[in-house]
Amino acid sequence: MPATASAVRSLDADLSRVLTLSSSSASTKAMRGLGGKLLPDSHVYAEMGDSVIICVVDVTCADLEGGTLVTADEIRECLERGPLFDGYIVKHGFVPFLRDYDLVVVAVASPPRRPQYLYRFSHVPFATVTTAVSDEVWRKSWADDYTNFQTWQRVGSPPGYVWGVCYSVAYPGAKCVEDSILAREWSSRLGKPMHEVQIKTNGHDLTLIFHDLNMEEQGEASESVSV
Repeated sequence: MPATASAVRSLDADLSRVLTLSSSSASTKAMRGLGGKLLPDSHVYAEMGDSVIICVVDVTCADLEGGTLVTADEIRECLERGPLFDGYIVKHGFVPFLRDYDLVVVAVASPPRRPQYLYRFSHVPFATVTTAVSDEVWRKSWADDYTNFQTWQRVGSPPGYVWGVCYSVAYPGAKCVEDSILAREWSSRLGKPMHEVQIKTNGHDLTLIFHDLNMEEQGEASESVSV
């Protein structure tokens, strides 16, 4: 394969495990079927014994939608420049089976559309959520009147943080931490590549250590989401 530039992945023959190799790549080829899975235009491959070399070339967040992200650069592109930036987080937390962490985001940068996206962070051994609301505003917003938007309006829209809007604004948004000490620690403990992301909003600040990321569009946001 002629060398040009990007990231290389070595996959087992059954494509069940992804490992990072050295930097190398090849020119883009048309879509190819491999092991029952379809590779996008941004990937080329070459068989080497029981393994397959996948080279990722010029991948964008849009290319990755609906698929699993496998490189740090792809993850950074999707988190820092994708729909999450300045979007409205309407839900977040661990999924029912407890391994992964979901973030549901409504993109508001292209009205009148309000597309909703699911960001699923896989294999999350560490997650912190802390308030981004100041102590003073907490004290002003203590009453239950602030937990329902209509009730808050009915009592005269007093100053404070209105929990009842039921979303937080992802600004300044997500930042992938390079050379993360936490990610290195968990990589060492679990024997898998791990990443750290910090997500700052006007309501909460989140820190996640995770292995992989999948993003998919879920259609238009519900009418109950007033953005």
